Amino acid sequence: MKSSVEDLSTVQKKLKVDLEEEEVSSVFESEYEKLRRKASVKGFRKGKAPIHILKKFYHDKVSHQVSELLISAHLPTVIEENKLQVVGEPDIKAQKPKQGFAFSFTAVVDLFPIIELEEYKGLSVSIPVLTYYDKLLEDELYLLRRRHAKIKDTEADTLAKNDMLATIDQQSTIDGVPFPHYSASAIPVEIGAGQVLKETEEQLIGMKVGEEKTFTSTLPDDFSKTEYAGKSVDLKVKLIKLQELLLPELDDGFAKDFGKDSIEDLKTEVTDLLKARIKDLKRNELENAILETLLAKHRFEVPPSMIKRSTDQLIEQRFKNLDEKKREEAKKDEKLREELKERATQQSQSSLLLGQIIKKEGISISPSEIDVEMERLLPHLSQEARKEAMKNLTTADTNRLGQNILMTKVFDLLIENANVTEIPD
Repeated sequence: MKSSVEDLSTVQKKLKVDLEEEEVSSVFESEYEKLRRKASVKGFRKGKAPIHILKKFYHDKVSHQVSELLISAHLPTVIEENKLQVVGEPDIKAQKPKQGFAFSFTAVVDLFPIIELEEYKGLSVSIPVLTYYDKLLEDELYLLRRRHAKIKDTEADTLAKNDMLATIDQQSTIDGVPFPHYSASAIPVEIGAGQVLKETEEQLIGMKVGEEKTFTSTLPDDFSKTEYAGKSVDLKVKLIKLQELLLPELDDGFAKDFGKDSIEDLKTEVTDLLKARIKDLKRNELENAILETLLAKHRFEVPPSMIKRSTDQLIEQRFKNLDEKKREEAKKDEKLREELKERATQQSQSSLLLGQIIKKEGISISPSEIDVEMERLLPHLSQEARKEAMKNLTTADTNRLGQNILMTKVFDLLIENANVTEIPD
């Protein structure tokens, strides 16, 4: 056997393996002999068919088996001899082997990148100030009231105002040409909620049912059709229906709808939830800031197979509500894959980098920590029910739980040792 290694990048190599005809012929003979012992060929007793007859009927099948055997016998050896840390499946190319001839194949293999860890303790990071204030409680209680509001049709000649529900017909043009992207009938609008253009809301205030207004507005800079972003649009709006929102009183009766004895108990629970949400947001900001700083200090290539896997995961997450067939179709969308490539690369770099820190710090997890994580994820279940749920976990489920715990522990370490500055908005 002869082999050679070609560098394609720091994380990818091309292996070429050449095998002599004697070995190839020997494997062919061995495979045909195995086949002869069990093959049933018309006109011959089982195990008695001549080799040349078997070649006539089974040549393609045996050639495929020989190719797999030769590759599986020698590729691991070449990888081990060259001390390669391979990630993912090799991309193997080989012609169909022929008895009495030499055989060659190539394998492009992805490698784990070599990461030289820079200092990761004492990182200086900045995050926005995130803190609880009373207006958050007020807004959240309003949203709860809004979800439980009743709707009442208004009297004739009622003037539209904020917090009313309007139904409008809207026609639009740009430079005199109809603009269908902003034209529709029976559009529901909660006035003052920022659901439509600012100018549209302003014009709606004071209108009566049946009234029309014509005015000019500007499309937002982030408009979905980028070629129209920031352009002036002429709008004609007609108010079709106007309804009032009847919000429930913020009293003990309202609190009882949420299983609380008093409005003060409901306020306490909502406050606790808001503070927990802020704590989680702050943690996310810290983790993102630390990752951004770490990645800026460590520049390295990511194996293509890892980027592919990360891209697949991002697509799975984005389209998780679609059926499997549509998710698989989305994975074949090259435009979408290109759009996600940078994010997938950063995700892979982050995983590799944090993995190196975990390894260097000797961070590990115990079975009891898996139990605690299950308790956190399933607080509504009894201890016995959680134990039953644990029994039904697949190996992949357990690995994911373990990975989540490891990530939490490594970020705990990095945050504890970071210099954090909170910047007011």
